[in-house]
Amino acid sequence: MASHDEEQLSVAVCALRVSDPSLTAHEMHDVLCRLPALQGVALCTVKRELARCIATSTEDAVFASLPTLNDESLSMVFSLMPMSQLPACAATCSHWASIVRGDGLLWSTAFSHCFGGSIEPSEARRGCQRCMTAISQLEIRTVEMRASLTPRAGSAAGSLGPYVVITGGVTTGFEFTSHLDIWCPITHRVLAMAIEPQGDPLPERWQHSAVRWDDKLWLYGGLDRVRRNPCGCLHALYLPAGKGSLITSQSVLLRRCEEDSLVPNVEMPRLNWPTEGPALTGHVACVTGGEGGTGQHVRACMLCFGGKAPGGLITDLLWRVELFAGTELGGFRPPQTEWRLLKAAGQTPQPRYCHSAEMVSRGWLVFGGWATDQRARGENTAQLNQGTLFLSDLHALELPAMSWSELTVAGSVPRGRCQSVMLASADKELVLVFGGACHTDPEPGQT
Repeated sequence: MASHDEEQLSVAVCALRVSDPSLTAHEMHDVLCRLPALQGVALCTVKRELARCIATSTEDAVFASLPTLNDESLSMVFSLMPMSQLPACAATCSHWASIVRGDGLLWSTAFSHCFGGSIEPSEARRGCQRCMTAISQLEIRTVEMRASLTPRAGSAAGSLGPYVVITGGVTTGFEFTSHLDIWCPITHRVLAMAIEPQGDPLPERWQHSAVRWDDKLWLYGGLDRVRRNPCGCLHALYLPAGKGSLITSQSVLLRRCEEDSLVPNVEMPRLNWPTEGPALTGHVACVTGGEGGTGQHVRACMLCFGGKAPGGLITDLLWRVELFAGTELGGFRPPQTEWRLLKAAGQTPQPRYCHSAEMVSRGWLVFGGWATDQRARGENTAQLNQGTLFLSDLHALELPAMSWSELTVAGSVPRGRCQSVMLASADKELVLVFGGACHTDPEPGQT
C-alpha cells in the first residue's frame, strides 16, 4: 500500500475513534471498508492498522499516532466521515474545528453524498444543517388504534379543528363512497367511521382535492360515481360552534368570472356544469392569500392545476376560485363565489393528472403525475402500456409573480410516478416525496 493510502487509513481510524469512542473494533472495521477512498486497500492492512490504533490505551497515544497532514489532506479524510460525526471531529481540537467549520467544499461534498444534487460551497454547511434538522424531526411509526379506519383509495384528507378528516374515495371492491372517517391524532382514537356529515350531501367520488383554510376543509372535484365523469362541485366542511365533532357540509355555488376571457385547452361544454367550476379529477390544489386578516370579508384563493376533464382529456389548466371566511357559511342561501382561468408566465408544465404538489418558500412545487398527451414524451418519462406515461419532472410556480419554471434535479432522481405524497418541512425549505404508483423498474441513478 502506498504511503499516501497509509496516511488516509491512519487518520480515518483515529478520527473514528475520537469522534465516537463507543465504536467497537468490528463496527469501525465495517465503516472503514465502506469508505470510497479506501476501496483499494487490502483488508489485512485495514485490520492491522485498526488493531494498532485500538491497542493504544491513552488519549495522548491516540493523538501521537496521527500523522502530520496538511489541511487539504485532513479535509479529504473528513469528507469520508459520516456527516453526523463531523461535529465530533470539530470538537477534537481547534485546528480540526477550523477545517470542519470553514471548508465549504467539505460540506458541499457531504451534502451530495447524503442528499444528492449539488449546492454552492458558501451555502453547503447551512444547507446540511437545515436538512439534518428537518430529517431529525421526522418520525414514522405505526399507530395502534382500537378501531380501524375505512380501507379506501383515492380519498382526500385534511385537518379540521383538532381532528383529521378522511373523505370519499373507493373502498374494497372499488365501491365509491362519500363517507367520512374522523381520527384524533392526539389520542390516536377513531372518533367516527363511515359517517355522513350534516347539511348538504357529498357526492360519492374519488381523486378529489382537500385544502384547509379558515378552520374549514374545502373539497373540490373528483370522479363522480353518479355522473361517471369528473365533477366541479365545491364543498366546505366545518365544525359548528358547541357541537363537538359533529361535522357540517355546505355546498358552494360557483360561477365563472365575467372578465375571464382565457380559452382553455379543453372544450368548455365538457369543462363545467352550471353553478360549478372546471370538472376535473386527479388535480392538485393549494391556498394562497388570506394571511393576517380577520372577519367575514377576508378572502383567499384556492389555486388548482392539471387534472383529467370529462372525455378523458388531460389538462394543464391553471385556475383559481375565491374562498371566504366568517359568517358567509351556514346561512339560508347557499354561498356563491367566482372562479377564473389564469395565465402564468414561463413554460407551462405538460398536461398531467394524479400528480403531487406542495407549497414551499419559493412558491408551489409540482412533481410527476400521469400523462397520455404526446407532448409529455421526453427524458423524464417512462413508457407504459397503451401510451400511458409516468412523469418525474419538477416545476415551480413562483408566487405571487405567477411564473412557471422547470427545476433541474441532480443526484438520485425519483423515478416517474403518480399519486405520491409531497410534504414540506416546517421551514418550507425541504420537500419529501413518499410512495406513489409506478410500473417500471428504476433507471440508473433513480430511486
